[in-house]
Amino acid sequence: MLVINKSNDRVEFEFLVDEIGTIHQAFNEVINGFRVDNFDQTIGLSKDLAKSEMNTLRDYYQNAKNENLSKIRREINLELIHIYINVLKEVFKEIEEWEFHTRMGAQKKEAQKLLDSLQNAVAL
Repeated sequence: MLVINKSNDRVEFEFLVDEIGTIHQAFNEVINGFRVDNFDQTIGLSKDLAKSEMNTLRDYYQNAKNENLSKIRREINLELIHIYINVLKEVFKEIEEWEFHTRMGAQKKEAQKLLDSLQNAVAL
């Protein structure tokens, strides 16, 4: 993931397609894979809105795969970046090392790198 541009409340990213897939799968896990107590507060939005974002990510991922793209540019507001961070943090709390790749489709170290990059983008 690469930060292309940052303004006061938005960041333009260039994601690898597989990174979008990882974020999508993290949403799938917090929605369908395990229970998240106080979902709205923990994640930062309602389950219905989380499902909507998950579907948006799925569409980005599938379109990129269909067009044989390796990267996706997307401008995201800071609130949504924090939601991505919260979703990934919950996945790290709930999914054990031995099952991480099977459930997430990515190695844990790759997902950690993605989380670190998102956190760094917010801190810039």
